[in-house]
Amino acid sequence: MIYKINANLKKLGFIVLGGAFFFIFLGFFQLIVGFLGIAEYLGMVPAILFLIGLFYFRFTLPFVIGTFFGIVGVLDWNWVVALILTLPGLIFVLPSLSLLLFAPFIAAFGFGPSKNASTTTDSPQQDDDIIEGTAVHVDEDVEGK
Repeated sequence: MIYKINANLKKLGFIVLGGAFFFIFLGFFQLIVGFLGIAEYLGMVPAILFLIGLFYFRFTLPFVIGTFFGIVGVLDWNWVVALILTLPGLIFVLPSLSLLLFAPFIAAFGFGPSKNASTTTDSPQQDDDIIEGTAVHVDEDVEGK
């Protein structure tokens, strides 16, 4: 059986595939330009150490900042273009970094989920019936056979 693919579905597939390739290209671009930016301002040894930290510890903030300075300082592009190309990295880094910074305060002041919260929705009356033994139902036909 031959399936006909809707033309709109094909267009959507090309858009999604194009977006995926764009973000993969942007990731490689940020990696290369971030390394160049760190190497330009801090030197080659810190750039290599930050690269190891990027892959080993998955700490991307130095490369996001290095990308901005690499675009402005090494490539001599406008700072607005550098900010636009750096924003996708900052959008994903800042929430996790802020959670990492504020997690001790959240736990200390008790803003997290309560440890004594009940996970059942049963009423206390049903629990009392089970303890008293009045909630036990015995099928008489099963006992008689």
